[in-house]
Amino acid sequence: MSYSRSFMGKGTIYRRKRGVANAPLEPMGNCSKLVFNVEQERIDELDYESAGGGKRMTIYRISGVTAAITTKNHDPMILALGLRGIVTEQDSVAPITGEAHADVAKGSLIVFKRFPDLTQPIVVKKGATTIAQASNYEPKRVGIFILADAAGVTAGDDITVDYTPLAEDTVEALTVSGDEYYLFFDGLNEAASGKPHAVEAMRLNFSPMKSLGLVTTELGDVELEAEVLGDELVMSEDESKYFRVRSVK
Repeated sequence: MSYSRSFMGKGTIYRRKRGVANAPLEPMGNCSKLVFNVEQERIDELDYESAGGGKRMTIYRISGVTAAITTKNHDPMILALGLRGIVTEQDSVAPITGEAHADVAKGSLIVFKRFPDLTQPIVVKKGATTIAQASNYEPKRVGIFILADAAGVTAGDDITVDYTPLAEDTVEALTVSGDEYYLFFDGLNEAASGKPHAVEAMRLNFSPMKSLGLVTTELGDVELEAEVLGDELVMSEDESKYFRVRSVK
């Protein structure tokens, strides 16, 4: 038996929603951090009999366990996990005709209901009259920008647009309460020739993300935190209700 073992971990983190029949154990993507933090309450009994004082007894009580995960994966389902949101998929790319935008302003961005495919034509109309793109508007990633000196548009006009949308996902943030998850880390120890190393946590409740970086100079991270809760289904005294660590000798 070895009494000294170094550790440098890598691996894939999987999560599965609890309470859902046949829920898949899904990967969380390229994760650069998985940390379990054990929070403790310390109770000290001071020595009141000696002149020098000191402590006669210290008791530690576990007050909580948390998990911190950093992933590079910005998949909508991961964002929904951290934003307590609902993911809506829009897969149809059928052309959209007559999408209405009322009371437009000059020098203003007009946001379409879907992302337009800029390789396909965008047709802008005022009533039955088609407004030429030149000198009137510029196509943008989310719609069109009405130029401040547009000759074919008057402030307050109602327009319609025809365009071809791109498939997209929408995350409606902070719309659901926290679901509970089971977590499994399929890892390895680089400091031990890549021997398998696994961790499983029975009950996790992810808290809402504290921040979501949208303008960055580096590849973005998704920072997730979760409360690790005790699993009441674990009844044996020699089995953890919180998490367990396994490693190959």
